[in-house]
Amino acid sequence: KGNDWIELYNNSTADVDISGWIISDDKGLERLTKGKTTPFPEGTIITAGGFLVLEVDAKPYDFGLGDIDAVNLYDKDQNLIDSMSYTGHAADTLGRVPDGTGAFVETVSTKGSANQKIQQNPKIVINEVESEDANGGKDWVELYNYSTEDVNISGWIISDDKGLARLDDGSTNPFPEATIIKAGEFLVFDVDVAPYNFGLGKNDAVNLYDQDKNLIDSMSYTGHALDTWGRVPDGTGAFVETLASKGQVNVENTNIVEDEYIESTLKINEIETNHDVFEDYVEIINIGEQPVDISGWYIMDDDPVGHASQFIPVAAGTIIEPGQLFVFDTNSHFTFGLGKNDTVTLRNPEGKIADQYTWSGGHPAGTWSRVPDGTGDFRDYPNSKGVLNQVINQAVVINEIESNGSDRDWVEIFNNSENDIDISGWYIKDDSADHFSVRLPQGTILPAQGYFVFEADLENDIKHFNFGLGSSDKAELYDANDNLIDEHAWTAHAKFGLSRIPNGVGDFKDVPLTKGSENKDADVQEEELKPLDTIAWPGPQGIQFIDKVQMFKEDSSGLAYRDGALWLVDNGTGTIWKLLVDDKGVPSFAPGFENGKIVKFQKDAGTNAPGPDAEGICLDDNGMVFIAAERDNSAKGVNLNIVLQVNPNEQSQELVALKEWNITDHIDQARKGRGLEYYQVKANMGIEAIEWIPNSALEGKLFDMNTNAPYQSANYSTINDGLFFLGLEDDGYIYVFALKADETAELVTQIDTEMNMVMGLNYDELTDEIWAQTDNGRLNVLARIILNGSKNADITYYNPPQELDPLKNNEGFAIASINVNGLRPVYWVEDGITVNSLKMGYIETYKFPAKEPEVPKEPAKPENPETEETKEIQMLTATDVWSKESGQAARFISSADFADFISVKLNGEVVDPKNYDLSEGSIIVDFKPSFLATLPAGKHTVEIVAKTGTARANLEIKEKAMVTTTTQNAEQIKTEPNLAKTGEISVSIFVVLSFILLGVILIITRRKVKQEK
Repeated sequence: KGNDWIELYNNSTADVDISGWIISDDKGLERLTKGKTTPFPEGTIITAGGFLVLEVDAKPYDFGLGDIDAVNLYDKDQNLIDSMSYTGHAADTLGRVPDGTGAFVETVSTKGSANQKIQQNPKIVINEVESEDANGGKDWVELYNYSTEDVNISGWIISDDKGLARLDDGSTNPFPEATIIKAGEFLVFDVDVAPYNFGLGKNDAVNLYDQDKNLIDSMSYTGHALDTWGRVPDGTGAFVETLASKGQVNVENTNIVEDEYIESTLKINEIETNHDVFEDYVEIINIGEQPVDISGWYIMDDDPVGHASQFIPVAAGTIIEPGQLFVFDTNSHFTFGLGKNDTVTLRNPEGKIADQYTWSGGHPAGTWSRVPDGTGDFRDYPNSKGVLNQVINQAVVINEIESNGSDRDWVEIFNNSENDIDISGWYIKDDSADHFSVRLPQGTILPAQGYFVFEADLENDIKHFNFGLGSSDKAELYDANDNLIDEHAWTAHAKFGLSRIPNGVGDFKDVPLTKGSENKDADVQEEELKPLDTIAWPGPQGIQFIDKVQMFKEDSSGLAYRDGALWLVDNGTGTIWKLLVDDKGVPSFAPGFENGKIVKFQKDAGTNAPGPDAEGICLDDNGMVFIAAERDNSAKGVNLNIVLQVNPNEQSQELVALKEWNITDHIDQARKGRGLEYYQVKANMGIEAIEWIPNSALEGKLFDMNTNAPYQSANYSTINDGLFFLGLEDDGYIYVFALKADETAELVTQIDTEMNMVMGLNYDELTDEIWAQTDNGRLNVLARIILNGSKNADITYYNPPQELDPLKNNEGFAIASINVNGLRPVYWVEDGITVNSLKMGYIETYKFPAKEPEVPKEPAKPENPETEETKEIQMLTATDVWSKESGQAARFISSADFADFISVKLNGEVVDPKNYDLSEGSIIVDFKPSFLATLPAGKHTVEIVAKTGTARANLEIKEKAMVTTTTQNAEQIKTEPNLAKTGEISVSIFVVLSFILLGVILIITRRKVKQEK
């Protein structure tokens, strides 16, 4: 990667001397006072029409440029000459087109020469797809050019879900030379004959690539359309069911009839799909007490339109008695095949559905069968065509289950009988069709009243099965003949484990485990939740779903908001996403994050290891991402509370931790110190949320349990001038840590939210408040926490918005800082689902300053312009010098009317309203001492911006105690209308700048990651 650089351009017809001029980033003239930039040397001249390039991440200009930044150019008198800002690195560079006068756009790197705009992809899209013509016609794909120019697509490639592999196997070919789609016209390709003979299935995709094999457009579908799939409107709309309009404007198909369901005692009981023993068949059973006439009934798969002629109704007079089975056979009752991913429906003569079953992920090893018959869940079960699916009644039972709290999962079985039983060939499985343990070896005997334990594999210790038992799962026990012996299902991990009480015969109960020995009952009281006095959500009660189609993986867990971007983390894979938030608060993928980036432990770099159980995410002021993980996904039974630091700007899709802080023992010891008997945090009950808060917001407000006094940052070493707040699921405490550069940590304090769990955290920097979130275990209640310097923070509890389902497992929470009609967007994310997981609402806890009104294009002229007095905006009072020792506010008073106030600027940057007090009496601004103390020593420019003009003054920050204020007589202002305005400049040549970043595409993050930033 080369250096960051900025190109200046002289747009005039004369040479310009820019000696003493200054270049800087978003920190403006602060960079000059800190030695990060230097005035241009004497004799620096840009010739007429010439360029000058400055390297800006090496001395004398070593401030560097981040991915959200600005470039400012000042003359020798420190007047701002030109400025530009951006949010996100360009693919190559950003430049003015045309040079000197145009707007900034994405450009090809042309360092020191004329700029060239990057050409965007032509507007060619997949517009309509026919995958099964009811009249027996060919499959086809229609392309559409919705631009205003003809587009040459010679060499482009069309394919199905196999992508470019179709090019390799010869079932597709590049479009021939001179293949052109005229502006606003269509082009149709048949795709089941050469040269494009891949054909389209009922669950498939269409992909379009350019001549360089870049993906231009793509669409996928599940199930054939009744007619076609098409965009409505053409070119830009979403795909919907359409009437076939090959090569013409698409028309939505509005005549789609929804399936109708009926109540019936007839149930699908067994399905054969892979015809290994029998041809495909569907067995049904009558579970009622009355006979049912099934004359004219039939079965159908997932394509009722395409297979409308491929079924044979049951013969007239066919009756099914109570408890009787009936089998629909291939050729006798249907001629279509049942696939790896399919649906079977049982329909009456009118086509109404009495029962159905859908499966995916492949054929079963045996059949899909209900156990028990007619009422049980479908499972992979041996063939029993035409006879009942009996559960074998044996003396052996599943007796104890560990799914969460030890180094490995395990299932214990017990022999209730007085005889030894040969269990050779027996095995267990979970609720997944392809998860089986090994079969037990020959000669395996389960003694009378004895135990045997099936154990999960560890990395260096292979036992019986290599899958994990989940929080909502099932254990099934089968004999050597694949007969189901016993089963037990659960919907959440047990606190201790699941044991039959009494041993061998009772129901399952959550008690301490006794692996390989008799189960013991225990008086384990369910922890009572303290009632919380909640109030209504402070904002509108509605929510909206962001991911109505799948955007993320299925284990979304943590959220964070920083500088216009929402961040999300998945706990199953350690994947993080960055999403840019628009002016309404709606997030969409940031460039480079469409598929997310995967966080890895240092030990797992470059491997396919499962990675961290990443539950929470936050960012610091340097743009670094921090992940809170509660386990290593390769050892889910082991508690591991750990914080990982990664750089999200790295080019790789794999982000290896730069630093790791293992805080497991710190938390356990803190719990032990509070007197907890079971103080060690159980696996999957660890840290769920993380937030970073700068020291400037904590100084004197956070209670420090080590000093028994308000927090003083000087007492701790931290990597980024702030502390990390970590929320624990197991007890509802927030553990506050100082994370050190040497990867050690120190616990500063603990905050009891009294909610018994914390699943999400958010620091609201606008209101200086911390929000803690619960999940469905506490009905998604939130705590609003204000630190007050004492042991007991001020906490208010809120119900979620009324439209947010309190029974959903939301595990992430974030508040944005943008103004949407006086409200701020707020987000939740739900774990365990693939769509509608990210939810957005609004909150009203902060009052934004009045917005700047639009300036009319032609201001009204005064009726008597010759006599009306022009109002001069002046700074009536200004604090010239302020000392960090004074502890006083710095006052500035503008002569503008208070009603015209817009904003306050410091060194050209808008100041956050929380850093000053605003009052009337014209416009009075009092900068808070806590804010002034953060400013570097030296001179600063203060501006009070009003609709009628801007008042300016200088403020000098000094270390010694001194505050001086200058007050100008208002009468003097009236009688001296020709006073020079601060910042007024006279420049004969307009010099503009174009900033350029070299390197690979980087993503939008909060701030640049530089030594200084």
